Amino acid sequence: MAPRPTCDPFIIDRYLAGAGYAGIDALLILNKQDLIGARQAGYGEVVIIDLKGYQLDGMEPDDDFECGKTIAMQPDFKIGRLRELLELYPGQNQPASTTYSQNNHRFDLALSTMWGVDQDLPFNQTFELGRSAGFSCFELNHKVTPDLYNQWNKNQFYISTVHDPCPAEFIINELKVNDYVISSLDEACRKRGVDIARQTIDTACELGARSVVIHPGITLCDRSLERRLRTLFKTGKKNTSEYQMVMQELIADRARVVPPLFDQVVKSMMEIIEYARPTGIEVGLENRYYFYDIPIPFELQVLLELCDEDWYGFQYDSGHAYTLNALGLFDHEEWLKRFGNRIIGAHLHDVQGIDDHQIPGTGDVDFKMIARYLPPTAFRSLEVAPRFSVDELRRGAEVLTHAGCVERIP
Repeated sequence: MAPRPTCDPFIIDRYLAGAGYAGIDALLILNKQDLIGARQAGYGEVVIIDLKGYQLDGMEPDDDFECGKTIAMQPDFKIGRLRELLELYPGQNQPASTTYSQNNHRFDLALSTMWGVDQDLPFNQTFELGRSAGFSCFELNHKVTPDLYNQWNKNQFYISTVHDPCPAEFIINELKVNDYVISSLDEACRKRGVDIARQTIDTACELGARSVVIHPGITLCDRSLERRLRTLFKTGKKNTSEYQMVMQELIADRARVVPPLFDQVVKSMMEIIEYARPTGIEVGLENRYYFYDIPIPFELQVLLELCDEDWYGFQYDSGHAYTLNALGLFDHEEWLKRFGNRIIGAHLHDVQGIDDHQIPGTGDVDFKMIARYLPPTAFRSLEVAPRFSVDELRRGAEVLTHAGCVERIP
């Protein structure tokens, strides 16, 4: 779950009381890891005091504020002694700020930038609006280009998870066209896909994020059988003999084309594991929306056996799992029963028919069932389409909270 601020949020209020200033919307912290919790808690400003501890007013401040630097996020102010607060917040007999008290709670839930990346608004508003809806942190999705990456305030909004590729020099469709994927049979292209994943891990390190999401293999092949199956489903023909025939042809075709690609994925993941191991970044392998893509359950089992350390595991996607269940290909709960103890993170969204990325509570996904399997340490992200309003985002987060998938941050 989300890191919490470790300093007393009212120490600034008490220190400045004699100056006639009360209720400021700021938090005093001791180190940059506390900065993450402060941003998630929604404080308007964050002040960091010398990392070696409080200094007596007669001592010269130690300017070593960057000691132990691990993330790019910066506080609003840096001070060496408490009396410097009087310069930052001079007594003006101002009324207490209500920003923090009005936020009755936040959700221990990230908002994926999937919601904002395709909207006609400045990218930083994705984070501002997400914060207003109660999200404590964010996930950068795989459509965040280098240009968009430079358009948001890295000091104000915490990124808990980064989805490969990010920043995306090539978006997913371009990766497919160029075959820059870790499943590529072309060795140069496969290595390019691995390098892109490494760059995503570097981004996560820079931002102080906790995890990275990896698509473990894209199958570039004729997908007409799967398109036909989905069309039959949407036209109400799931229970017909035609549907069953197409599904069996699809299963057989996948079994024919995927094995050599999967061997490449295994090779790639071994390289990615070795790169990620010393970084402290957790790596989650995501189940996919399309049946042709890697992994299906037995493939995920093989990939998870490559590394049994607790930082490497399964990125569970509720919408993808439910969609393949609706199509009759895999039981949704099988993913959770088999791999629940390896879940690193969860993409939470609803499904209407086989249309995913819906607001929780508007479709058919059983989130109470999902809640039984999510480990307390799993990172949760709401991953929904751009068309939904801020109010709908909050309602979806409330649904997840009532179902037990998400906790509130007081």
